[in-house]
Amino acid sequence: MKFIQSFLKRFTSYVGEYGKSNLPLLLLVVGCVFMFLPSMFPDIKVLYVLGVWIWPFCFLYYCRLSEHRFSQAILYIFLAVGLCVRFYGVLGVGLEKECLVFTALQACLFWVPFAWDVRYCVKEAPFVNTLVFPTVYGTLNLVFSACDLIPLNNLSYAQYDNRAIFQVLSVVGEFGLTFLITFVGSVAVYVIMHWNRDGAKRIGLGMLLALVAMHAWGIFQMAHDESSDTVRIAQAIGPKVDQHKDGSWEPLSYERYLRSFNTLAESAYRERAQMLVFSEEAFAVADSSEGDFIANASEYARKFNMPILLSLGVYDTDNSREGLFQNKVVLINNQGKILYEYNKHKPVPLVESFDLDVGREKLPAVPLEIGGKAHIVSFAICYDGNFSDFLRPLDPKVQLLFIPSWAWDGINDFHYRSLAVRAVEHGVNLVVTSYDGVSLVSDEYGREVNRRPFKDVGYDRLFISDVPTSAHETVYAKNGGFLNYVYLILSLMFIGLGARRTKDGSIEEQAGA
Repeated sequence: MKFIQSFLKRFTSYVGEYGKSNLPLLLLVVGCVFMFLPSMFPDIKVLYVLGVWIWPFCFLYYCRLSEHRFSQAILYIFLAVGLCVRFYGVLGVGLEKECLVFTALQACLFWVPFAWDVRYCVKEAPFVNTLVFPTVYGTLNLVFSACDLIPLNNLSYAQYDNRAIFQVLSVVGEFGLTFLITFVGSVAVYVIMHWNRDGAKRIGLGMLLALVAMHAWGIFQMAHDESSDTVRIAQAIGPKVDQHKDGSWEPLSYERYLRSFNTLAESAYRERAQMLVFSEEAFAVADSSEGDFIANASEYARKFNMPILLSLGVYDTDNSREGLFQNKVVLINNQGKILYEYNKHKPVPLVESFDLDVGREKLPAVPLEIGGKAHIVSFAICYDGNFSDFLRPLDPKVQLLFIPSWAWDGINDFHYRSLAVRAVEHGVNLVVTSYDGVSLVSDEYGREVNRRPFKDVGYDRLFISDVPTSAHETVYAKNGGFLNYVYLILSLMFIGLGARRTKDGSIEEQAGA
């Protein structure tokens, strides 16, 4: 018995000493795991909600407290591994190798906020320096958006299943919620570093109470009555298109697409739908046949007294667009009149970068009669909706935002959650209809009305959603532009001061104090 007690005492002492000296590295491993674990188990909601609060904290803890000589290189390696596993296949089938290179390069940008944080958050640094990491990280999110890169560093989407904190989006938007999440991690590390200092515990308690207050406010926001006014929308998925191993597609014949459209329109009418919308590029036709296809759709809209949002891919066969492909939607009212044509503005990197005829139209706000009542509708196409800054000019009168989409396994969980952010940012009702992805309907507060994974729908099928129509103008919709530039201005200020302080040697002096 004495031998066992002696062994346990020595073992726990060793583990304690080892854990204390290697805690930063252990937390780095934990952070890396929580970075990619949600994508492996997308149906475990708690992983999504907690994961983005945990990994920035773990990485920051390592960044500030590791004494390893090559800590920054190790940090980058773990960032690259976490991102490559998390977003493997994000560019689609046939581009897996390119995806790994693309993600590893983005990891270099991810590393910048951590590297700059080290310049400020030394042991004796003041509390205000906890703003450095979230500010630079938020600015990086803004830069990704401005450069049309997949906003992989957006953290707000992961709070989709935490609807209470999701309501913060209506005030500060995607960049603001991302800032909040990273700021909490920064403050948590600060509190641990200064646990014995007067006031550190009060700061930690204050942050905890602030989070509780935000959740309480979010719950209050969601307590608003659900809209009693709804419209009956038929969401239709286009026919199956075969994809080759190299990622290219085998288009169907014009007659096959026409037959599919007619069948789906007739099904929508039988289901007493008041409007019919399609998934992205539901039908692909040559430019010489585009007019005939739209004319047929217009005739069905008039015949069934049913507005149609038609999604088309249009091939340039006469070289009038220098061979570029159009990815567009056409809004047709219940009298068969074309109200608006919109082309996709944001090409998916590598997938559409070289052959898409990029749209230049204004973000629409179109009066449309649905079910005998007038509504204001808008729409964007798939990847367009991933960018908060792109949709920020959305007209506050818009009630229904339609986003036809085409997703795949590598991006499904990220994509529909990112699109859901737009509903809360702008206080609109969102209708996402996705080929090979997750279709979603949510109301003005982000409350889920209908969610259909593709496996539950299938190709050449439709389903009905009763979509609320009430909407409201949010604080972010009014002031989002100003808020977004605050992160940029603060970031430039911190970077400038950090460079100056490093040159003057003041950080080294603080570290030795």
